[in-house]
Amino acid sequence: MGAARRKLALLGIAIATAMTAMASAAGWGDSWESIRLAARDVRAIRADFVQTRKVRILTRPIVSRGRLVYRRPDDLRWEYSSPLRSVLLLRRGSVERYILRDEGFVRDSSGKLDAMAAVVREINLWLSGDFSASKTFRPALARSDRSTNVELLPIDPSMRSIISRIELRLGSRVGAVESITIDEGSEGTTQIDFNDVRINEGVSDADFAPVR
Repeated sequence: MGAARRKLALLGIAIATAMTAMASAAGWGDSWESIRLAARDVRAIRADFVQTRKVRILTRPIVSRGRLVYRRPDDLRWEYSSPLRSVLLLRRGSVERYILRDEGFVRDSSGKLDAMAAVVREINLWLSGDFSASKTFRPALARSDRSTNVELLPIDPSMRSIISRIELRLGSRVGAVESITIDEGSEGTTQIDFNDVRINEGVSDADFAPVR
């Protein structure tokens, strides 16, 4: 996989798994069936996030902040506010990316962005709570006295050298995920922590309009 494909995998997985965990209602995490039932009423999600990436060749982690907005069936905004500003929009299956330059936000016209549309299929599956239908990851549900974790292992051997595993740690608050850890094998790890999660509120057409 090239650099663009690698970024696609990391971003898509992070978004999809984050939204699945945050979208659940009371009793979610007890079983795969309870996850599917809890996800039925989720129409929209807003949340802030802090992303910490630890690369083995760097002494300090790379910390980014931003927000995500999702609306069924396939509208999504993944926005980085710092240290560099950029916005990724998925709208009705099409992909647009905007990068902040001196002259303002500029649309990225790279043809490679079209590959990101494939992420939407995974998002829709996971938001519906149907982890087992994914052709990309094999899920496992683990419960303990302290937490409930969902572990995702890549099915395709070629992806395992890029992402060896993903772990979702569910928070103590019903319907919230505490963190997502993406193990990138020999390269490092990426962790995403969510806060100020809002479900089925505060989402409008303006969130998915082209960036000006």
